[in-house]
Amino acid sequence: MRYLLSSILFFIVINIHAQQTIPLTNNMVLNSGDNVIIEPGQYVIGDPELDGIIQLSNVNDITIDATNVDIAGDNFKGYMMRIDNCHNINIKNFSLVSYFYYAIYITNSSSITINGCNFSANKKDDEGWITIFLGPEDALGGGVFMDNCENAHISNCFMNDQNDGVALYNSKNITIEDNDLSWNTAFGIRMYHSHDCGIYNNNCSHVNRTTDPSDCASILLLDAFRNDVRNNDFTYSGDGIFLNNYNTMEPADNWFEGNDCSFSPHNAIEAVFSSGNTFKANKCNYSNYGFWLGYSFNSVIMGNEIKHNAGLDADGGGGIAIDRGYDNIIDGNDITHNSQGIRLWDGNPISPYNSNNSAGYEIRKNNFYGNRIAVNVSDTESNAIVDNQFDKNFNDIIIEGSANSTVIWANSFGNSVGPYINNKSTFDIDATKNTFPSQIEEEYFKACKIKDEAQNTLTGKIDIAQYKITPYDVINQAPEDLAEQPSVWNAYYFVEDAAITDISWDMEDKVAGEASIFCDTKSGWDVHLHYFPEGNNMSSFRFDPEGDISFAAKVHITDPNNPWGVQDGFLKIGDNCGNFITYVNDYFQDIDPGILNQALDTWTDFSIPLSGNDTWVKTETGVVDFDAISYVEFNFDVWEYGYQLWLDNIRLPILQTNIEKIIYNPIKLFPSPATNFITAELEKHSSIAKWKIVNVEGKEIKSDASLSENILTIDIIQLPVGTYFLSIFDVNGKAYQGKFIK
Repeated sequence: MRYLLSSILFFIVINIHAQQTIPLTNNMVLNSGDNVIIEPGQYVIGDPELDGIIQLSNVNDITIDATNVDIAGDNFKGYMMRIDNCHNINIKNFSLVSYFYYAIYITNSSSITINGCNFSANKKDDEGWITIFLGPEDALGGGVFMDNCENAHISNCFMNDQNDGVALYNSKNITIEDNDLSWNTAFGIRMYHSHDCGIYNNNCSHVNRTTDPSDCASILLLDAFRNDVRNNDFTYSGDGIFLNNYNTMEPADNWFEGNDCSFSPHNAIEAVFSSGNTFKANKCNYSNYGFWLGYSFNSVIMGNEIKHNAGLDADGGGGIAIDRGYDNIIDGNDITHNSQGIRLWDGNPISPYNSNNSAGYEIRKNNFYGNRIAVNVSDTESNAIVDNQFDKNFNDIIIEGSANSTVIWANSFGNSVGPYINNKSTFDIDATKNTFPSQIEEEYFKACKIKDEAQNTLTGKIDIAQYKITPYDVINQAPEDLAEQPSVWNAYYFVEDAAITDISWDMEDKVAGEASIFCDTKSGWDVHLHYFPEGNNMSSFRFDPEGDISFAAKVHITDPNNPWGVQDGFLKIGDNCGNFITYVNDYFQDIDPGILNQALDTWTDFSIPLSGNDTWVKTETGVVDFDAISYVEFNFDVWEYGYQLWLDNIRLPILQTNIEKIIYNPIKLFPSPATNFITAELEKHSSIAKWKIVNVEGKEIKSDASLSENILTIDIIQLPVGTYFLSIFDVNGKAYQGKFIK
């Protein structure tokens, strides 16, 4: 009797859960335990009551399989399925659900599994500003909507061509993985007050609107905490990651790792008003900003790739830009070819974060290469810039405003164009134990590369005690043709609109030697091609001021929409002290208009006199020493249209020189400060052969070649107030150098 009863109960359970195939009809109500196959076919069914074609309410343990089922709604209204207060629902294999407001609308439910479905082409808006703070009642429409749900799993689905892919509101413990949520117009994944979720291996690329900006993003996290976001494709979207915790002061503690957020016209990663987040090993390239982290604090930016970001906005960000953040760690990132590698500043306060002040950064073990400015710190106190590598930046470190208690320790500086450290603040900087490259006349060079109160009495000092020297050789003779290997042209270039730009050698299309320089850019403006000598070398060329710089060029416009050709271009030469001369040919100022268009699709020779002329208008920034030219830079501007450029046979007006490296022996000059005279005393057996005074820019001010005894007194009454270096050479070739202030 007991066996018979058990058999009956077992039969009832099996019968309840038996799989059944049914056609799709409107207002289909499923009950607990249903295991349903939707009859394959194409259905066109509207949901005028907005209660769902398939309805699940207060039921559990349901499986719905819709293999080869294609459902089209009516005018983007209603829902293919509506689920409320349910548990353990398994939805799989819908071939296509489209033309609804949301394909599936789920509230107050748990343990929902959605796998292998295509919920695409639902409600879509392609224009207009998105207000990110609106709650579930103002949801925009799309694939899957969840409000107040938990323990769900969405995988292997397609949700494209609509506002949102997946929209989570007030939900937790949701896993979204291995989905294609690309080409939407609001968010690939929207997370509103949603916590402890896992977002893995999804394609959320190309999420954007025609309206710019619109605040769309691959993923939005609004007041969202403890989420784990890894290995997703967040490329080509308004923002890659958009995190905003404005409405709460609690630590967010989100983890972002291994995501590709590149090619975002706004920010690769924007995380504002938020704390405790970790950004590790993400790609944040070719965007306006790599990281925009205003009012972020207690966060870690570690091991990310941050390259070719433009920073067109007024704040001038580029790589990492943080306004009024504090106690953040920036560690081990590759920061390359940005307008500014790191920009920290103290902007206008925003309530309720008025007490946030920019302070307390650890910037360590990063590689800064080829940036306009590697690190720019303004009005930010208590910073440690430690153990970083700087090479071939235009400027390395600029400290300005209120920047008390900043230390710059144990960094390695390579061949950069401008200053290594430029102290524009009124505070002293401890910059000990750094490594600098060796160079000719080290004290002169140091005066150009270490900018402090020695050049501007209104600023603080930079203490560079215990510094080390690396073996950089100074090249005095330029190659006969700069457009030949091993010259380095792809080391530094700045692309202002963050477009893809490749620089290489062309061994086939050339006019001289073994190769030409080839630049292929999707940009059309502010692509600066900058020359560096090969290897660990620095340049110091003597130019003939009466000479010309000549080169051959060819330009091919790759964008057929370009109505102008080449609008303008410039050649720039400069020295190691940050002074430069620009020679501009400008189409729109009627300066021999269109001369560079002569090079369209044909090799053309150009010659630019160092004195300038009507075709190449000369402007000078600072005082350039033609005896110490260190770089050459080209720009061809076609106004945002892509182009290809070849440069070859670049010849400089080099004067032959036998300059050798001079080792100076330090000597004290007195008095200093001086008013009328400066005096130096050499060793008693020395006889002076010649001497010269130069300013901090390396410009010779005064000199004499007459023979004299070992005591030298020089009249300096006519010298302007400033800092100077006196070099003395005795008859035996020994050199002495000292610094004095007038």
